Amino acid sequence: MLIRHSVCSRKAAKDDDRLLTAEGHELAEHFGSLLPSGAPVFLSHSPVPRCRETAIDIARGFSRHNPDVPATVLGAEPWLALFHHFSLDRHSMEMRKGRVGAKAFLREWLDGKLLTGIMHPASEVVESVLDRVVMALRTHKGPTLHIFVDHDFGLLLIREFLFGGKFEELPWIGNLDGFVLLMESQNTVRGLWWNQGVVSAPLRI
Repeated sequence: MLIRHSVCSRKAAKDDDRLLTAEGHELAEHFGSLLPSGAPVFLSHSPVPRCRETAIDIARGFSRHNPDVPATVLGAEPWLALFHHFSLDRHSMEMRKGRVGAKAFLREWLDGKLLTGIMHPASEVVESVLDRVVMALRTHKGPTLHIFVDHDFGLLLIREFLFGGKFEELPWIGNLDGFVLLMESQNTVRGLWWNQGVVSAPLRI
């Protein structure tokens, strides 16, 4: 499961410093309480604090309702912060993103129109992320639930590549919205996404 972090404050000196609001903590715990109870839960998150807070709150909510089933926060995964981790030239990336805006930057990246040397190709980034997710799913034997807490732009990138449709023409990925990826076999993954109460049809990836 790849999801966006919970509701956070808009007041901070830097975007990375924004923390969850009281509502955000409550919603993340509630999300955890609704997870299936039959399997251990493992959570990884972007290094950004609001993603770490979300993962911790989800684990807490799950554990309160399932005290005999482990919920483990594994820690930060730098690759979940896609803009930073997959930039080839972070200064140029920040300059371009600041000049055209984050949405236009994401469209240029998806369409392969960024200048060479700023970012790894978007298709390679999505493939790398999926490889890491599948590797995590294969790490633990038996039924398990892995949750990766990410950011909206990373999830928009992945959604467009996997499910089609331009992100500008689809609902924005809300807080705690995202995807479910299910290992059907060693070589087959089935996925679906949910967004603001709308659930996509399952897709073999």
